[in-house]
Amino acid sequence: MTKEERLAKQRAKLLWCVHILGPDEMIPKESYEAAEKHATELIDFLHRAGAPDDVLCLPIVARWPWSDEAHRRELGRVRSSDTSCKGEP
Repeated sequence: MTKEERLAKQRAKLLWCVHILGPDEMIPKESYEAAEKHATELIDFLHRAGAPDDVLCLPIVARWPWSDEAHRRELGRVRSSDTSCKGEP
């Protein structure tokens, strides 16, 4: 088993989110890869929007800090709302 395969196996055991430092928001995601993709999209959006460099607003991939039930509930809420950041700022 390769290092990447071992990491993927370990990541699959955990619940993931995008933690936005600054506003301190947690957005639950289905997987590590989904969280990584969303964090990258948010960073790109902030760049396109011309967010000031001196304001802390940094999306990072993080382990979901609360219960499995809270992750399921919040994931359902997020899925039912539009959280896309691909549009114009």
